Amino acid sequence: MARASVRAIGTRYLRFAMQETGLFRTAFGPSDKLIQATSELPTAGRSGLNPIELLGTALDELVADGVMPHEHRPGAEFPAWSAVHGLAMLQPAQLELNGAALPPFPLRYPAPVFGPIESQPLQHNLI
Repeated sequence: MARASVRAIGTRYLRFAMQETGLFRTAFGPSDKLIQATSELPTAGRSGLNPIELLGTALDELVADGVMPHEHRPGAEFPAWSAVHGLAMLQPAQLELNGAALPPFPLRYPAPVFGPIESQPLQHNLI
């Protein structure tokens, strides 16, 4: 279940980048201004957690399930987020949602985050 949560976060992030490329680049591209959360413009969804907090919770579940070693957890959300965000920023024009596996390049769990876990290609049809 913990692996599925982490995979779902990355998959949904990539799916949003592919389906809403312009909005994604506007929202997550370089900016000299940071948006501060307000009641009119919250930075969190229904769960009350923002995206990086959701990822952190999913990574905590990996530790709790014994999938990720405890010593790999501190700060793991940053290399995990970087891997998915980097792919989303660099590849949206090449990615298509057509029911097939995601791109011809392999997307694998970042080793610094997950240690010796056997890597598995990400396929967008998992969700």
